[in-house]
Amino acid sequence: MPTNCRPCLPSVPSLLRVAAAIISVLPLAPAQCLVQPLSTPGNPAPLPGLLTCLCETNPGSYLAGYRNPAATAASLVSGWFSPTSTSGAWSVVSTLTPNQRGSFASAIVSLPTGQVVVAGAFTAIGGVAAGNIAISVSGGWAPLAAGTGLDSPWATVVALAVAPNGDLIAGGEFVLAGSTPSYYVARWNGTTWQPLGAGLDPFHPCRTLLVEPDGNVLAGSGAGVQRWDGTTWSPVGTGLWMGPVPFSGNGVSKLVLTPAGMLVAQGVFYVGGSPNWTVLARLVGTTWQAFPALPSHIAASTATVMPNGDLVVGFDTSLQRWDGATWTTLASSVGLPLLNWLAKEGYLVTARTPSVAAGTTTFHSYESTCAALASPSGSPCNSLLLEPDNLPWLGTTYQATAQGLGPNGIALVLVGLQALGIPLSQVHPAGSAQCLLRSSAELSYLGLAPHGQLQVRLTIPDTATLIGASFHEQVLQLHPGSQFDLAWITSSNLVTFRPGVF
Repeated sequence: MPTNCRPCLPSVPSLLRVAAAIISVLPLAPAQCLVQPLSTPGNPAPLPGLLTCLCETNPGSYLAGYRNPAATAASLVSGWFSPTSTSGAWSVVSTLTPNQRGSFASAIVSLPTGQVVVAGAFTAIGGVAAGNIAISVSGGWAPLAAGTGLDSPWATVVALAVAPNGDLIAGGEFVLAGSTPSYYVARWNGTTWQPLGAGLDPFHPCRTLLVEPDGNVLAGSGAGVQRWDGTTWSPVGTGLWMGPVPFSGNGVSKLVLTPAGMLVAQGVFYVGGSPNWTVLARLVGTTWQAFPALPSHIAASTATVMPNGDLVVGFDTSLQRWDGATWTTLASSVGLPLLNWLAKEGYLVTARTPSVAAGTTTFHSYESTCAALASPSGSPCNSLLLEPDNLPWLGTTYQATAQGLGPNGIALVLVGLQALGIPLSQVHPAGSAQCLLRSSAELSYLGLAPHGQLQVRLTIPDTATLIGASFHEQVLQLHPGSQFDLAWITSSNLVTFRPGVF
């Protein structure tokens, strides 16, 4: 969504007070919520080769980097799955032309514009010349910066991240961004590539990127973790050591930030002076510390954060969840999986390829028995469409976006416990014909949409009583007349949402 759309919202405390009043009349939540495998394992369908990256582009739809060991070039494939069907399938979208290091896709991200950026090692994608990075356009792909991309001999791009203002941050092993010298990390502002200062240590290419909420950029490499604050690079924390010998495998290969602000590093390194290497560390204050009582393992592949802030890590022996105090086993013998939290669908998906040289990538999906739900229904009136952007998990901010508001539109947001179907003309004389009032209004407030969009945000309290309760939301547009009176009222469709926990 455009980042310059900022609706007028009531303060979070006022929303919490309304939620507290609603909670008092709701039934008690289920006694226990569990994470379990989907009842239809095998979705998405297996891939006959190596999965290199995976991105959820739309609810139930993926774009993936895939390499068939028998082929000379890698491919991008699209696929989908439904938890109630085993017919999910993959189809080739584009092939990648190799550069000197071969061809593979290492990272895929979706931009606020809805476009997708793919990066890795290639000289062309779908027949379009592009230096290791490309952006989706109508009918195919386009290079960034007139085909020069992110280049250097044997270049690769391994990490992508999106800044709060929509800029793209790319990291990997390259020394040119477009025509601009840039060591291993660069920013694309939609028009040109820009270096981030002098870049990273020339002996340690970027392996992972993370953009903090304030826009600062974190880069993980064989030198540890560095932060770019817009002016300079500086080390993040103390106590993280890559070892006495600079093995190529040592370093930070993944960074995640929990909602509570805990920074987690995954890779191979030493922590706090310990003579034993570890694969996971957390930043406590300004000091890196090892996680206590790590499960038995040899390696860890990746980590992801659940909606409530819990950390899920894929080890070679098991899939584990850290709740801030203890580890819980979600699955055993998963074999260094790729992990993806599907925010739009509410599923945790693991992908595993037994061997880089051969084998089939298989997928396993996990769901909550107390799943969150956000579902639109009914037809919008006068093209005013309300759609959920995420799911209402406990302890998070749920968001839906109303589109099709008139210029300088004034919106009335309704959130209630009852779904209605009353003609607006029966509610107010200015109500337009064929428009319906679809939600009750236990909560209502005004919002401004100067660009035709309104982002409706609600804080979902971390209160178990909310689990399974149904709420409804709708947006009405108030059209002022020439005398500053109310000329007419139109309405959106209805969205029903149900808080859950994972």
